[in-house]
Amino acid sequence: MLAIMSAQVEWLVYCFMKKHQILAKIMSWHVCPEKLFNLGQMAIPVLPVFVYVVFCKAGMPRDQQMDYVRENYIQYESDYSKLTNFAIYSLNFWFILMAMVAFVGGVFCGLVFIISTWDMFQILRGVQRKISTTNFKRHQAAVKSLLAQFSITSLCLLPPFFFVLVIMSEFRYAQITVQFLLAVFAMHSSVNAVVLVLTTPPFRNFVLRKPIRSHISVIKVSVGPNSVL
Repeated sequence: MLAIMSAQVEWLVYCFMKKHQILAKIMSWHVCPEKLFNLGQMAIPVLPVFVYVVFCKAGMPRDQQMDYVRENYIQYESDYSKLTNFAIYSLNFWFILMAMVAFVGGVFCGLVFIISTWDMFQILRGVQRKISTTNFKRHQAAVKSLLAQFSITSLCLLPPFFFVLVIMSEFRYAQITVQFLLAVFAMHSSVNAVVLVLTTPPFRNFVLRKPIRSHISVIKVSVGPNSVL
């Protein structure tokens, strides 16, 4: 689940940067070198795999779990012994590393969102007179849709953030809190789909079954009996 969340945030950052570069090339302003941009695309699959491996390492090995329960929660030993599958996470090196990666990645993604959004609106102001009204509205709608997606991303980012806080603080009701955070995270896909439909005209028109206006003109040509079309 954490790997999927990191992948989703990465692709959202990629969408922001891709849209920013499309607008930047029109104005020849703040264009990222193509090799650097391609290198960033190649690095996208690395982080989710890294997060998955670190999270697996953060978990306590099977042979140590029952010993940990006996030392710290002897009153629950019989209950845990009946469980066929459970996981225990403690504040170890791997968990701290995962928290640091999440913090640095969150700050980096936040800066990318803020800087690229601000720059895109600046570019839109300058490009308004250089492109058609239809293209301008299309670019503007795309930027607004990305902003809406970014606002919904909080449902994806806040649960793991509070999850780390719960583990580090050794909160008494950690189990119930984590279950609540997982429920909030599970809402993300549904809310994200609704926001995508509401903020993106093509999706909204498809859901509402509005007919798409065709921009193709039909020309009638009179031809003779021996003509070939």
